[in-house]
Amino acid sequence: PETSPAASPEPRAASKFGPATPASDAPASGVAKKQTIAAADEQIRRHKVKSGDTISSLLRRNGVGAAMGDLLPLNKTAPALFALDRGDTVELVIRNGRLHSLKREPDRKTEILALLKNGRYTVEQRQKETTIRQSFATGVVSDSFYVAGIRAGLSDKIIINAVNILGWDIDFVFDVRKGDSFAVVYNEEWLEGEKLGDREIVAIEYVNRGKTYRATRYTDSAGDTDYYTPEGKSVRRPFIRTPLEYTRISSRFNPRRLHPILKVRRPHRGVDYAAPTGTPIYSTGDGKIIFRGWKKGYGRVVIVQHGHRYKTLYAHLSKFAPKQRVGGSVKQRQVIGYVGQTGYATGPHLHYEFRVNDVHKNPLTVKLPDSVEPLRKRELAQFKTHARPAWKTLDTLSRRQLAADK
Repeated sequence: PETSPAASPEPRAASKFGPATPASDAPASGVAKKQTIAAADEQIRRHKVKSGDTISSLLRRNGVGAAMGDLLPLNKTAPALFALDRGDTVELVIRNGRLHSLKREPDRKTEILALLKNGRYTVEQRQKETTIRQSFATGVVSDSFYVAGIRAGLSDKIIINAVNILGWDIDFVFDVRKGDSFAVVYNEEWLEGEKLGDREIVAIEYVNRGKTYRATRYTDSAGDTDYYTPEGKSVRRPFIRTPLEYTRISSRFNPRRLHPILKVRRPHRGVDYAAPTGTPIYSTGDGKIIFRGWKKGYGRVVIVQHGHRYKTLYAHLSKFAPKQRVGGSVKQRQVIGYVGQTGYATGPHLHYEFRVNDVHKNPLTVKLPDSVEPLRKRELAQFKTHARPAWKTLDTLSRRQLAADK
């Protein structure tokens, strides 16, 4: 596996006042005396918020509890200043025994500042400027894509995004094979020499059983962002193959399966995905909920209608997603329920069915509709110009991976 080295933190800018001068026996000027006094009268105190801490308690702890009365009017216009969470950083600047400023940092990128001006406190929120750096990783699958991704240094976020991007073409539960390879180019967010986290995938390649799948991120002239193949076709499809993340198939589509509880030959018209109770279940396509309730051996069930021809069924749920109802719309990858073992089930799993014109089809092999229009001619030319550097990077990464395998 190969990852790009993290850039070393940028050196701090040198002080504009130059290096410190040695002490002298000569009497200091009046200006120097004033500067020394001002510095001595200013204190900066930083606190990591602990359980039970409040703005009021922090002020009292630092001897400026009287400032709370002057800060209280800000609670109406800036309640976030007072909404401390454990782990937040609060900085107090105290001048001449009086609170000059109070700053809360709810996260590394955000500052909420109350500042004393003309005898009153005013509040403002600031966003620190971050930088984006490009990184990459390559790897070969020996067990699962998830394990291979972790081994290559990818975060859970990037691995899940990769599955979402290519999940229309590759079933990462069923299709992945030992020897598959991948290359991912993605962005990282940095602040003051520290990596804050991963951002979006820029480009990705996955070679599955000898067939290469590629996609790169592109924002079109209308401002819509999607992932496209080198030919300018969106990777999106009306349906994704798998309705939940990282699991295993415990029972396949089988017209003559022996039922594990009833012990009779009964067609198994769907696919069972074994997963821990509570695992989120996604709608595999945009649609409308036409059933949400209890169906005998199915237990808790959601059925989604997708246009006129298609229906999907999700059974044995432990519970439904909140704030959804029959007749309501759902989007692709929207959570509609959670894995359970209600009804006739020997263990926690999802039973998933795919129906075309009310005829059951094997969810793993049914040909899914492909109706997303490709980029138009003028947009396609702009896309190819934009994508060219990403394709070159993937070419380089693929050659390196190939050389490493030899």
